[in-house]
Amino acid sequence: MVALSRRMGSPEGKTMTVHYLVAGLGQKPNGGLRIIYEQARRLAERGHRVELHHFERFPSDRLRRVPRNVWNFLSAIRAKPPRWINLPDSVVRHYHLVARMPVVMPSDKIVATYWKTHELIEANKQAGVDYFYLIQGFETWIAGEARLHRQWRDASTNLVVSKHLERMVKGVSGNAILIPNAVDFDFFAETGARRRNRTILFCSMASSNKGSKDIVEALELLHQSGCEFEIRSFGDTHPATFGLSLPCEHFQLPDQTVIRDLYGSASLFVSASYSEGWGLTLAEATLCGCALVASNAEGHFEFLRPGRSAFFFRRGQAQAIARKLRFLLDRPELRSRLNRNARADLSPYTWEQSVDLLEQALGIADRLSSSRSPRITGTDCAPASDRGNHGRRG
Repeated sequence: MVALSRRMGSPEGKTMTVHYLVAGLGQKPNGGLRIIYEQARRLAERGHRVELHHFERFPSDRLRRVPRNVWNFLSAIRAKPPRWINLPDSVVRHYHLVARMPVVMPSDKIVATYWKTHELIEANKQAGVDYFYLIQGFETWIAGEARLHRQWRDASTNLVVSKHLERMVKGVSGNAILIPNAVDFDFFAETGARRRNRTILFCSMASSNKGSKDIVEALELLHQSGCEFEIRSFGDTHPATFGLSLPCEHFQLPDQTVIRDLYGSASLFVSASYSEGWGLTLAEATLCGCALVASNAEGHFEFLRPGRSAFFFRRGQAQAIARKLRFLLDRPELRSRLNRNARADLSPYTWEQSVDLLEQALGIADRLSSSRSPRITGTDCAPASDRGNHGRRG
């Protein structure tokens, strides 16, 4: 692919490049990776040079994983780009079997996007290069709290995607710049597809953090109570893997157009995540007309208000999920009101404003007019301990 660049008006008159360091080869979509790709695409559309560096393995990986790493790497570089990837040709994608720092020039920007890629930066810092750490979640189940806290303190500049992460990271390091996540209002919208009145949709993922097993248990309880409904799902794991015995139309890693149509066909979307940085699928489902039932993971409160724009439940409580679903299945007017309110609360989170802030944080912004100043006001966030029963109706 051909990389395009432009002079950014720096005092030296040099072209600057943004390098994203990404763990994994990008073959399976997830919210964090999609945000990285969306940032890269939109920076490139504004004339910046952007390069994505995908790493299959890291020096700290165990040797027994090497054969699998090599196989994944060879499969990825031979395959066509996944259907969900939507990048212009000006964004260059590099594949590295073993993680290593890219060759960079002074004034280049390096953005670590995962704790392992940040450790790569720590070991290879170069004078004159600006380093950033994009933090999209508090992934203690992967790296451990002490390790993450140390990285936040050591990072040159922490970029966070939500206000609750900003508070958390600033509390540890005193260093955090808020770059709110956003959603594509033009793409994710109601398409006129027939909405099924009693259809429940969820994202079924292998990661235990996503709570798919809790949703499956809730659906079984809902069925046992005599409630009639249909189930649809998408993701990397069929719900039957978690013990679902009911009929379910599952879509394995579909592209974004299919996901949009699935949102548009459902009356309810449920997320049972134990931890979320922001809640991307909830935002997308909102714009496509779904009413929401969500866990009290911190990121879900970034743009949703309990009882006003979504019904919430305490993490890990399948019976609570079943109660919320049954209550809303029987009340289409309430579902419509929740969706209208959620759309209103989500309206400030545009990509134009998010990328304005990203350019400023990276130090590559042209002079911005006051009319482009972001106005992300967000929503009130009650302490997590108080949230479990908010929006509890009936």
